[in-house]
Amino acid sequence: MSENINLINIEEQLTKNLTGDLLNNALELCKQMNILGFVYGERTIGGTGWVYRDEIMCWICSISPDHFDIRFFGEGSGFCNGSFDTFAVYKDINPELCKFVWAHSARCGCKNCGTDFPGHKFTILGKDFEKLCNCPLYFLNLNAEDVIKFTALAHVWTQCIDAIKHTAV
Repeated sequence: MSENINLINIEEQLTKNLTGDLLNNALELCKQMNILGFVYGERTIGGTGWVYRDEIMCWICSISPDHFDIRFFGEGSGFCNGSFDTFAVYKDINPELCKFVWAHSARCGCKNCGTDFPGHKFTILGKDFEKLCNCPLYFLNLNAEDVIKFTALAHVWTQCIDAIKHTAV
């Protein structure tokens, strides 16, 4: 882990704000992300979220008694700008995982993406989308099955980051 990350106890925040299945699923997701090598924290060079090898994959945007949501920032995520599409790992992605991700594309309209025009164009896992929010992937209240799929998505992301970091050495 990098010394450039101030760790945040996201599990404590989840436990204070969620209950029941929602809490159990959120804590299971945290456990799986930790197993994959992610930490949740704030980088001293900017950005807060799940970090792997000094790269932020996504973050928990809000937590309240009835929901927690996870978002990906478009420009910084290889999933959302097409920059990961060239990696060999993409050839082996389960089509059902792609459908899961595509189903969570966020149409612009939130008025919070910092734009005055209706959305952005992104390529997500090889599929082109238009009129998406600047945070083009939005996962709300993951159930137990979704946690498994999200973990698979995170695993693919780590493989892409490993490939980038390997070629940069």
